[in-house]
Amino acid sequence: MSAIVTERRTLGSTGLGIAPVGIGGAGLCACPTDAVASEVTAAFLKGGVNFVDTGPAYGGGESERRLGVALADYPRDAYVIQTKVGDEGAQNGGHSPFSRAGVLASVRHSLETLKTPYVDIALLHDPYVDEVDAFLGKGGGMEAVRELMGQGVVKHFGCGAREHGPHLRLLEACPGEFRVSQTVDDENPLRHFLDQLELRDTLKAANVGLVNAAPLYRGLLVDMPTTYHSVAAEASRPKSRHAAVLGQHAASHTELAAVASATADWAASRGTSLLHVAVQWPLRFDDIACSPYGCSTLAQVDGLLQAATTPLPEGTFTALEADLGEQVANLTPEKHFYWFKKQRAGNKEWPEMAVYPRATWAHALQASSL
Repeated sequence: MSAIVTERRTLGSTGLGIAPVGIGGAGLCACPTDAVASEVTAAFLKGGVNFVDTGPAYGGGESERRLGVALADYPRDAYVIQTKVGDEGAQNGGHSPFSRAGVLASVRHSLETLKTPYVDIALLHDPYVDEVDAFLGKGGGMEAVRELMGQGVVKHFGCGAREHGPHLRLLEACPGEFRVSQTVDDENPLRHFLDQLELRDTLKAANVGLVNAAPLYRGLLVDMPTTYHSVAAEASRPKSRHAAVLGQHAASHTELAAVASATADWAASRGTSLLHVAVQWPLRFDDIACSPYGCSTLAQVDGLLQAATTPLPEGTFTALEADLGEQVANLTPEKHFYWFKKQRAGNKEWPEMAVYPRATWAHALQASSL
């Protein structure tokens, strides 16, 4: 592979030096075999990537299991691995995922599955208000995190969440211990939401490392969305283009799909691709340490690394703002696509969730007690 990422960025106060492109471990679940997953992982590592994001709930445990196989022959200092706590599942040993016992069981499960003596980062994953209360309370998961950090089997703690409230709450409650924020869908050519609730400035001031997850907006920001997104594979037609990636939500997000297609056309008119523009987008921001990408084929890894290591012509993003900035600005939060861990009408919510389009996930509410 010719494209090699050589840059390293410091992840906040962790002191970890990581490549600005990372491995999104959930993507390995779409590989047809363990052997292909190992080849994809090896291609990333050979390409200079050293950051791996995963979680015990990804693919029903397949992400961590496949990474355990794929990373077995690499020295432990060759990669930085980040996993999650706080998801439902057998990894919690029958305990609440937000309890001390549940977090201890979950991390031990991750260590065993990943075949590693320690994880560099453990993130509390997509918590709601009451879940953070339980995690921080007596007998809660934060007690386990402190124990595990004391033992050296968890090096750093943080949060991975779509909403900004959990990040801010945990930072306030655990100053000095809260070191990594992984946001989702927040900084890409179609969405610039990192400033909601002043999160970006607050993280900078506290020297909290920032990871920009889902930088391709769940497969929307590529020229052929069906290549990257499983939903699109089920519901796509060639003529539907970027509407296909939204699957059953396409009808309520016609404007979002149209702007994505317009951005792809704009990129093509300048002799490049939407993927190239999307991958280069977060590299411009020095406060974003890494953007992890989920790939399931060697061709995807090669295309991603080529896009990451090939600069766009000077002035590309200025021109993009001039030509399409107004259309992007008109994509107010209710026009975007969201997904939540729990989709029930009675959930306690973070303030910024109030503007999200409930109609988008009405199908998920049908099985709930409303």
